[in-house]
Amino acid sequence: MTKKQIDKERMKRAFSRQAGKYHHEALVQKESAERLDFTLSLMESKPKKILDIGSGTGFLTRLAADRWKDADIFCCDMAHGMNIVAKGNLPPDRVILSTGDAEALPYGDKSFDLVISNLAFQWVNSLPKAFKEVQRVLVEGGEFVFATFGRRTLQELRESYEEAYAEIKGGNPKHLHQFPAVHELGDGLAKLGFQDSMVTVDRLKDHFPDAFQLLKNLKAIGADNASPSAESGLGSRKILERMKEIYSEKFSDDDGIYVTYEILFSRGVKKA
Repeated sequence: MTKKQIDKERMKRAFSRQAGKYHHEALVQKESAERLDFTLSLMESKPKKILDIGSGTGFLTRLAADRWKDADIFCCDMAHGMNIVAKGNLPPDRVILSTGDAEALPYGDKSFDLVISNLAFQWVNSLPKAFKEVQRVLVEGGEFVFATFGRRTLQELRESYEEAYAEIKGGNPKHLHQFPAVHELGDGLAKLGFQDSMVTVDRLKDHFPDAFQLLKNLKAIGADNASPSAESGLGSRKILERMKEIYSEKFSDDDGIYVTYEILFSRGVKKA
């Protein structure tokens, strides 16, 4: 299966369009932000300039602002609509919002003491390029702390769709989105010389009445890049109906269908 390249213009529109719903629908993102905040609580240093990449509506930014009340925080999200919503959630005197791409950050070299990110790096086309940008904007000795969805995220949806596709069209679907693997994070940070790097894996499980409600939730948070219906021609109604049946048959319990979110929590220190 080849890796699906993200259509960034499409993604910008999707996230901007759903920004108003995102803050209430993105429960996994809220949980991940809280777990990242616990990691940040263990830091001994007190950063003065912080960058939040893929800041969305400000879940993690708000926690960082509350933790370091003397720090200036810069938010960078590629979806302008997210920044509009975030503006109402964050302290205006200490947070600066920018629209930008994680693979081409709009900041100078060695600008930040700390770079944070909550569930954004799964949407880049090149992790090495995005990590290189983080390295560029960090001061020497600066820390990079982030979470991203891992390879097993939405594995039930993927398996159900692949089985339905094989039944109806034959063969395997191509260009489905692939989330990063653990080794991609560890290897990527190591190649750039990040020190004390580590990756830990956590898995969350959520429930929905059926697969269509799951797809509706993904759309509500702008993440329909990850769903089969996002691929033109692949998400025919017949395939999706069969996918719904397979999902319920194979991945359900008393609470409905279940879905796995694998979250990779990682950190590294830029070599001094």
